[in-house]
Amino acid sequence: MAIFQESEGTSAGHSNLRKGDTGVEVKTLEESLNLFFGSVLKVDSVFGNRTEEFVKKFQSACNITVDGIAGQETWLCLEQIKSHIGKSHPTQREGDKGDYVKYLQVWLNGYYSSQLVVDGIFGDKTENLVKKFQQQRSLTVDGIVGSQTWSQLEQPNWDV
Repeated sequence: MAIFQESEGTSAGHSNLRKGDTGVEVKTLEESLNLFFGSVLKVDSVFGNRTEEFVKKFQSACNITVDGIAGQETWLCLEQIKSHIGKSHPTQREGDKGDYVKYLQVWLNGYYSSQLVVDGIFGDKTENLVKKFQQQRSLTVDGIVGSQTWSQLEQPNWDV
């Protein structure tokens, strides 16, 4: 089940991509993964071992089936992430619910190896990871995701 609701223009027209595939869609996939992970993949239009590895990491962050195949759920999550990057986001805190919390949880899972269920509920576990992230980034450690925390979350520079 996809974590985000499918909306107009999402995942339509994308093929299921897997190891061994080549072409412009693989290039799009690699570029999209680089937006989430930082420039970790060589964008060469070849779905090789490293692309498969990062598809699996991304699927894990999204709490979707981890099979290394960029199918409908993977494309949908990638497109939702891409549509949010760099935009203004409302402040999120414990007790909040919805797609912005899901978006936050996917990013936190990217940093902390899928410790959260992407359910759109800002509970204790989400707050604790937000505080850990804020501490590691020398931000105010309050568990509230305001503009500075959002900005840092969307600047992937973790070790992968």
